Amino acid sequence: MRASTQRIYVFLLSLFCFVASFVVYALLLKPAYADLNMLRGILSSKTEALDVHGQIALKVKDLIANYKGVQNLQENISLALPKEQSLATLYNQFYALASDTNLNLKSLSAGAGTLRATSEDRSTSQTPAKVGTVQVTLTLAGTYEAFRNFLEKLETNIRILDVASFTVAAPQGQSRSANSFDFTAIVVAYYQSR
Repeated sequence: MRASTQRIYVFLLSLFCFVASFVVYALLLKPAYADLNMLRGILSSKTEALDVHGQIALKVKDLIANYKGVQNLQENISLALPKEQSLATLYNQFYALASDTNLNLKSLSAGAGTLRATSEDRSTSQTPAKVGTVQVTLTLAGTYEAFRNFLEKLETNIRILDVASFTVAAPQGQSRSANSFDFTAIVVAYYQSR
């Protein structure tokens, strides 16, 4: 074959390859590229949706944790300010505090208390919470140090209590040299009432 004919064949072959590449690009690669872009968009939107759902899940977990904290807070408030008088629990607390501080609990009696509204502002609630009180009179025997420890424990007790008054007297029937006294304390305990 002559060199000029050979060049023409090479040129035609090159032209054919060039046209074939455009045909392949137009028929095969361009639709695949469009599909690839569409799949990238779907991936991007699903990744964004996953991130949003992950943030929502974290917020829900935080809310659940806060709600559990609120439940714990409500339980603690109910311990500090019970929803009823709970005289048995109150008597048990006094007995435990007295025995813990080495005092002898001679007598315990409860009197009628009062009921009062805790909020004057009625715009925040239709029925404001009311706090009731129970007045308990305790008669204890022991040392002054033990009674002071008893008062400190009343102060740090979980239930809200006020010592309205107390008296100290020498024990009856014993000599004054003894280190023991009779104590009478009037304690006011609070509870919730609606």
